[in-house]
Amino acid sequence: MLKVENLVAGYSGIRALRGVSIDVAGGEFVAVIGANGAGKSTLLNAISGIIRPTSGTVALDGHQLEGKPAHVIARSGLLQVPEGRQILPDLTVHENLRLGALARHGRTPDFDIEGILKLFPRLEERLKQPAGTMSGGEQQMLAIGRALMGAPKVLLLDEPSLGLSPLMADHVFSALVQLHSRGLSILLIEQNVHRALEVTQRGYVIDQGQVVHQGASADLATDDSLIQHYLGQEPATA
Repeated sequence: MLKVENLVAGYSGIRALRGVSIDVAGGEFVAVIGANGAGKSTLLNAISGIIRPTSGTVALDGHQLEGKPAHVIARSGLLQVPEGRQILPDLTVHENLRLGALARHGRTPDFDIEGILKLFPRLEERLKQPAGTMSGGEQQMLAIGRALMGAPKVLLLDEPSLGLSPLMADHVFSALVQLHSRGLSILLIEQNVHRALEVTQRGYVIDQGQVVHQGASADLATDDSLIQHYLGQEPATA
């Protein structure tokens, strides 16, 4: 579904990605993990067209997307839920969701507003509320719902649990598992390594802008030396 090959990108002359290659098959749930500054968010921004890669290729369903404007990439079905959510705070929840539909470009969505409210029941009672008045967790639900309104072929998520309470993070991850069970392809960037590897099927480890390990999520999660050396985190306790 999504194939990224030898992607090189950066900011202000600094190379943050040094030839990254990853792929996401149809219906697959894949994590990209790494320490802060490893290049994870740069990877997502280069895939989705927020920054222009220096070299390398990005293909969705065999169609080349690298170098195209971000709105063209979104309309192709590659939709990102950005770090920090970036909802429109002065618009209502309902208005934010309706704006997400602009990315459909003729595709039939799996989720309409009613379906999103079933996935995130907390949003139903807040439909007429300005989005900026909601909690961080509710705004994250809205950001995911807005992307789903665009009928994504692949959903890209950048740190969806960042700044959330453990309970809200549980709600978000539970929703992602449901989306995967319905066949949606998902690429997840997540600082909570252990949680990311619990819910995904495969994972890539990025260090200093390069993929240094990849494999089944269950195998990566039990590789204590990898978790400590590349991610700077303690292994999960039994």
